[in-house]
Amino acid sequence: MPIDAYSPCPCGSGKKIKFCCKDLLGDLQKIERMLEGEQYMACLSHIERLEQAHPARACLMATKTLLLRITGQDAAAKKAMAEFLAKHPDNPLALCDTALLTATEEGGRAAISVLEKAIRASAGTFSGRLYEAVSLIVRVLLSEDHFLAARALTLFQASIVGHDDPSMDLLMRLNAMQNTPLVVKDGRGLQHCADDSPWKEQFDAAFQLAGQARWSEAEAKFAELSQTAARSPAVWRNLAKLRSWMADPEGAIEALQQFATLDVGLEEAVEAQALALFLSDDPLGDELNVFDVTYMITHPETLQETFSSSNRIAQAPMDPRMLQRDDDSPPPKAVYLFFDKPAPDYEADLNLESVPRVVCHGFFFGKETDRDARLECFGLVEQDRPLIDDFVREVEPGVDPLSKPSGGVSRTHDMLNREWRLPNGSSREEFQKLADAYLEEALLVRWVEMSLGLLDGKTPRQAAADPAYRVRLLAAIMVLDFWLDQNGARFDVNRLRAELGLPTLDSIDAVEVPIASLPLVRLARVNVAGISDEEVLAGYRRAVSFGAQAAVERFARELVGRESLADRDERLQAYRLLARMTGDPDEAIELIEAGRRATVQRGGSCANWDLFELTFRFERMEGNEIARLMSHIESRHAREPGVLEALTQMLVQMGVLRPDGSPAIPPGAAPAAEPSIIVPGGQAAGEPGKIWTPDGSSSGTAGEKSKLWTPGMD
Repeated sequence: MPIDAYSPCPCGSGKKIKFCCKDLLGDLQKIERMLEGEQYMACLSHIERLEQAHPARACLMATKTLLLRITGQDAAAKKAMAEFLAKHPDNPLALCDTALLTATEEGGRAAISVLEKAIRASAGTFSGRLYEAVSLIVRVLLSEDHFLAARALTLFQASIVGHDDPSMDLLMRLNAMQNTPLVVKDGRGLQHCADDSPWKEQFDAAFQLAGQARWSEAEAKFAELSQTAARSPAVWRNLAKLRSWMADPEGAIEALQQFATLDVGLEEAVEAQALALFLSDDPLGDELNVFDVTYMITHPETLQETFSSSNRIAQAPMDPRMLQRDDDSPPPKAVYLFFDKPAPDYEADLNLESVPRVVCHGFFFGKETDRDARLECFGLVEQDRPLIDDFVREVEPGVDPLSKPSGGVSRTHDMLNREWRLPNGSSREEFQKLADAYLEEALLVRWVEMSLGLLDGKTPRQAAADPAYRVRLLAAIMVLDFWLDQNGARFDVNRLRAELGLPTLDSIDAVEVPIASLPLVRLARVNVAGISDEEVLAGYRRAVSFGAQAAVERFARELVGRESLADRDERLQAYRLLARMTGDPDEAIELIEAGRRATVQRGGSCANWDLFELTFRFERMEGNEIARLMSHIESRHAREPGVLEALTQMLVQMGVLRPDGSPAIPPGAAPAAEPSIIVPGGQAAGEPGKIWTPDGSSSGTAGEKSKLWTPGMD
């Protein structure tokens, strides 16, 4: 709508133009028309002329900084922002601009304190400039791995602007992120104190400030209160949350560790200590240095010939063009996998001593106009570097690799790597047997005797005998459990707790502890058999919302097993989720068929279930079933909107079709060469495979024999 005297003044004061800048009403209307017509440069010139007659007017300065940013004049915008803030230090728009600049130049953590001032100065209003500042700072915080701070700001934004805003969608995606531990994602807010607490007034004042997103002020009051209420769990829990919302992991860790020493119960203490570990850079104190190493190659043809004939090196089954970089530099000519030992013969018994481990992936680039050929190895653990050096020096004896640190990796986490090279014809069952034996030996034999900095250099077995280390050790096992889940490994860590003589985590009676108040990390332990239908649905929805996979499986199985819930939409979703999560391919098909029947009984189309089943049939390379389903989809569902488009897209993703719709494999094409790295992903020995990933997706061209299985489907 065109602005008039009763429109809010663009200076950000919150007043109407009539009571703020009425002498500039005509000019402000002209500026508005120019902005609507995207006459940005003309508008900027007009404002600069007005500033000569009306210097330091906030309405002009606010629009000027916006225009300079829109037109990409970053240096001028930075100068204008500084002038705006200097002339109007309490102006909410000037503070929003400064928060934007601070986030860009100094990072999200530094920008939060400026943003708090902008929120306070806005006095309950939520301008477009404030929305922009919050959105940018959230993106910066996420790029800096400050998940809790980013989510807290997103929640604040969504609570102000409503459910239809993109911030709500982002909040839901953050809650459901699979690479974030449940103990980190726990959505419970600040804790209240007891009504009879002698310092309740001071506590409530800090609590109220936190609710207004004035986190720095609230944190200062809680920190002051911690001196007189040093044994209060609520004070230390709130301090930890506020500091995490302020992107202060060090302060949050300190508060969490203090909380864990209080009289809060063993599970509360362990979960707090585990959260502190997840916020730290080296959770278990066992970090190994990791490097990116580049080897310049003067004899590229010789290197490729040597690599192709080695029984400890294999070329990955992927099109290197998929690794094209954004800077238009050529993609690698090949991707190599390096192993710590030769592959055993198929006739040999598979065991942990004979199976080769993938040490690293190497990207080989050919000679370019201004650069020699090179081999780039990313994320190479320091202890494995000599092995790669030896491989390359067989061809380039005098090579001097260029190495730069790229971070670190937990020795425990690295130990869980199960990326192996199996002989041709190996089956999924053989891999699973090997994986089970490996985890058994790695966790119950090796890890319990591994010295950890978290335990002051003690081994888990030594620490288990000392009550002073109990909370830290149990928290370490919680971290280990998350890493196992991320690697797609199924191992009951209660066995590890029992091995060390520690308390195990048993089922929870939801009658005694309401599901809504349970920490997310405990949700999977609920005894679902004795709870009501509404509690099953509530637990299922909460588990799905926060991506709590183990809890999703538990509640979903109960949901599909109760006929009293047969008419609920959640039941159809549960069939689909369970089909994705089960490790049994046959059960996955049974669940899909159950979902299909339920949909048809309710008068719906089964097209989506047919397409869903088709992905499983492709993964299992069941040609007859693939042909049957495709024929069924084309004959029964071709007229349904979007079905054929979805089928075509799936076939492109599976490598059956090219993006232009032409066949990816010409009729009568010769089969691919025998693989050197087998995919045991559920097919019979000797059947062609593909690249498996932990989420159950696959890549590779149908009909090709693939060479790599990324473990995680067990």
